[in-house]
Amino acid sequence: MAATTRQTKDLGVRRLLSRLSRWYCLIGVFCLTAIGTAFTLMLNYSEPNDLLQLKLHITRATTPSDNQLRRSLEEIVCNSRHWSINRTQIAELRNSLARHMNNRQPFLTQENTPIGRKYFNTYLQLPMQIDKSKRTLLPETSPFAYNAGVKTCAVVGNGGILKNSGCGNDIDRSELVFRTNLPILSGFADDAGRRSNLTSISPSTVSLQKVNKHGDFNKSRALSVFTEYNGYLVWVPNSWWVSHNMAFKVSELVHKNTKLKLLLSDPEYSRKFGDFWQFGRQILSSGMTMISIALSVCEEIHAYGFWPFPVNSEGDALPMHYAEDLSWSTYNNTHDYRTEFDLLTKLHHQGVLKLHIEKCSD
Repeated sequence: MAATTRQTKDLGVRRLLSRLSRWYCLIGVFCLTAIGTAFTLMLNYSEPNDLLQLKLHITRATTPSDNQLRRSLEEIVCNSRHWSINRTQIAELRNSLARHMNNRQPFLTQENTPIGRKYFNTYLQLPMQIDKSKRTLLPETSPFAYNAGVKTCAVVGNGGILKNSGCGNDIDRSELVFRTNLPILSGFADDAGRRSNLTSISPSTVSLQKVNKHGDFNKSRALSVFTEYNGYLVWVPNSWWVSHNMAFKVSELVHKNTKLKLLLSDPEYSRKFGDFWQFGRQILSSGMTMISIALSVCEEIHAYGFWPFPVNSEGDALPMHYAEDLSWSTYNNTHDYRTEFDLLTKLHHQGVLKLHIEKCSD
């Protein structure tokens, strides 16, 4: 009885702190916005044109739409600073997910894939039949069991918010590190870390280069990138036009030339996970696919590099990826990154995972 009373009080204190933190953020954002607007008005008053343009560039947010975005991002960042893990919420979410997924596994294995099973792409199209030779490339069982009890996991997206973040050491201290789309690691260890245990790869992975509809790709380039990685690669078939043969071409290349192991993600698993969160017709990004796997494996999840905005909360321009290998002009609507980010912020406030969207400090 006493323990229950203490838990109730602790929950009340956490809620009070969260509300106070949010009110503080709202007041701070309002004040900063007012100061910024006043400063912009001052700049517009009789300045020489060149100097005016320079100062307008420095303020970075001079139109109503820019100001509105900046206020929203400041509020998001400010509200995220108070966080504590909520193990009760995590357990409830896991149970709900397990019931919804109905024992569906995230990976194809020999155990759950009989000869003749059809393998679809993420759009549940272009089925390919798994024959005996393809089945032998699958692991006998999943290496990432449900509720495996892994203490800490870092799920690392490739967003430009990681650039100059100094989060590399925090990421590498995690027991398991999940990465998305085989990003370049060399030269970015201070911000993105070095370690990897499970990394997604897909037909749209930039480092594969020059993929055609038959699933051919630059093998020497791929092998050079593979040398940076350890553990497992997970194939996410997120293309509606590239042949599924590519998955098995990559698997054969990995098997013959590296110590890595390739897993095939189950598109039906991703679809059911998306249905659980009511994402509608948009397919899950590779990042959210990795988050979904982490939710079933890890006791404490830290998410880095998830930020679908071209500026930070201070209005500074950000590249689309921290490695600057893609420009914002390539941004498309295949995935609903904003809705996914909203979900991550919701899970952050619920104490299910911690979303890192500011610079890290040791």
